[in-house]
Amino acid sequence: MRAITNSLLTAQTAASGLPHVRVEALDTLAGVARPHFARRYDGDEASFHHAATMPDDGSLVRVRMASADGALYVQRVADPGTDSDFAAWTRLDTAATACNVAACTRGAMVLVAFRDPANPRAVCVRESADSGATWSDRQVAATLGSGAVARLAAAFNAAGTPALFLAANDARLHVTTRTGATWGAPESHDYALADVTGLAADYDTNWRLAVTGADATGRHRVWTASYDGAWSPLLEVTRADAGSGVTFAAPFLALGDVARLTVVERYTGAGAYQRPLMFNTLAATTFDANSWADPVPLDADAPHGIAVAMTGDASVLWFATPDGVWHAALDASPRDLSANVLSLAMRESPGGGSVTLALRNDDGRYDAVGHPASPIREGTELRVSPGYLTPMGEEVSEGPAFWVTGWERRYGGGEATLVVHAGDGWALLAAWRARRQFAWARGEAAMASILGFILQRVGLGLQSANPSDAMLAHRPAFTVHPGESAATAVRRLMAMAPDLLHFRGRIARLTLPQPTDAADYAFGTYHPVHDIRLAASAPDATRVQVFGAVGVGEALDHRAIPLLGERLRQINDLNQDTLAKAQTLAANILARAHRDARSGELVAPPNVALELHDVVAIHTPNTTAVERLRVAALDLDYRRTGTPRYQQKITLTGL
Repeated sequence: MRAITNSLLTAQTAASGLPHVRVEALDTLAGVARPHFARRYDGDEASFHHAATMPDDGSLVRVRMASADGALYVQRVADPGTDSDFAAWTRLDTAATACNVAACTRGAMVLVAFRDPANPRAVCVRESADSGATWSDRQVAATLGSGAVARLAAAFNAAGTPALFLAANDARLHVTTRTGATWGAPESHDYALADVTGLAADYDTNWRLAVTGADATGRHRVWTASYDGAWSPLLEVTRADAGSGVTFAAPFLALGDVARLTVVERYTGAGAYQRPLMFNTLAATTFDANSWADPVPLDADAPHGIAVAMTGDASVLWFATPDGVWHAALDASPRDLSANVLSLAMRESPGGGSVTLALRNDDGRYDAVGHPASPIREGTELRVSPGYLTPMGEEVSEGPAFWVTGWERRYGGGEATLVVHAGDGWALLAAWRARRQFAWARGEAAMASILGFILQRVGLGLQSANPSDAMLAHRPAFTVHPGESAATAVRRLMAMAPDLLHFRGRIARLTLPQPTDAADYAFGTYHPVHDIRLAASAPDATRVQVFGAVGVGEALDHRAIPLLGERLRQINDLNQDTLAKAQTLAANILARAHRDARSGELVAPPNVALELHDVVAIHTPNTTAVERLRVAALDLDYRRTGTPRYQQKITLTGL
């Protein structure tokens, strides 16, 4: 149950509480601001190596290289906007065309790095101390002992120390940093890569890297890594198997509200393509967590990648190619729709929650629904927070999150309304399809790890305060099949454990049900109740057998067997590789049958803090009996017009 204030608790237990429901719309997907790009420049520059960065003064500095002779051009737009001139370039230097160019900034310092056209082992830099307005002479910053520089990236740390990251043509990575005016000798790290097709770097608490290339098995991958004087392991973001015809190249990385990474995915088979993709990390996660949602394809022709630059306050994202510039504002602030809500029907259930929202539209205020100026578009996040008017004002419990799936305009009876439909995290899971097979061998990963991986592909997080032993210790063989929805995969996985799952916003939470769980809340004493229905039925299983890899686990209901006889359920599951695991699964299945044999409904003024799987105590009228049951579903009905209504139906099941 969510925490609420004492004044809100008093209001919801009053005989006649005054309702208040807050509804907010956010231009976010699972908590991450959605960029909506508008093209600011469409030129005719040839596609080749390039980079972009943003000094603290808000200017946009772009660099590009000519493929014919390595001519290096730079552009500084002091105040990039709709009417800015993105066509003017200034010749800065000459670079070797066999390696990309990199750019980075910290404060007013800007650094451009490129391979020396006269020495394939050397990297040169040009620097600016005034946000790209003027530039220093060329300086050789690093020279490899052997091999040619094939890829490079650059980033300043918070203190203004620059680092150059180099990939040699033997696929070994190197780094050099500058102390004062002196660059250190390159330090190498052997990641045992077969090829490096791209490097990108940025800095938050450490230097952060994105690497594209191939490993020793021939798989092409996108990795991340960190450097703080020592190299971290490479962590996989995505991969393509050897022989698939898919490779990745040209990464660009920007750290702001979240980490945003662009790469080019190339396919060489029939129907060949090269498509820029954008990844982002999950909201409220660190780079080290390596929690990346699945990528989205971008609408741009960018064979050498899309450079990413972000304002210091992470409010604006810029994309750039030699012949294009795109702008997107990042706005995750909520827009309050509460005053326009005529009615609301919200359902929370383990199989998927939804909300239907009716908004007044008598003056056409929502006629632009679906357009950029509207607060409601496809996929818009809705946060629905029920509450009451209290002596402290309009108080709410921070409620569930939903994402818009569609809407209807309705006209009749002298009214015009916009009806919005939205689904919870399960709807996001149902919409996602696996782009390839994801497989874990038996013993490879715990169930909680697999569950977290599937959720993060959609952008959702996982919180497990008290997971079952199975979630932490059971490491089953598990496969997410190509084209399978995340919802189906999650349900298959959850069937192996006793845990229950529900969503609090973008976070999936696990609950381990126990018959001894104490009640989180009581109805029928201080909290009034309109209607109660309590029911019991015979369990559909009295004996469960699980045939595992090493034996049979069994659970029997000796209380019910004399009454009902044997109601046998047999499960074949070779993932149960010990007898103890098979016995535990059998006990869990039998407990689920007991839980499902109890049911009920309760209608009352809303308890605005109640969540799925909470345990409630029900004091039935005219008796001293107290029933403890678990919340299986919640339905909130809120109407401001016609016959006003504010009530909650709670569907119940056994413990």
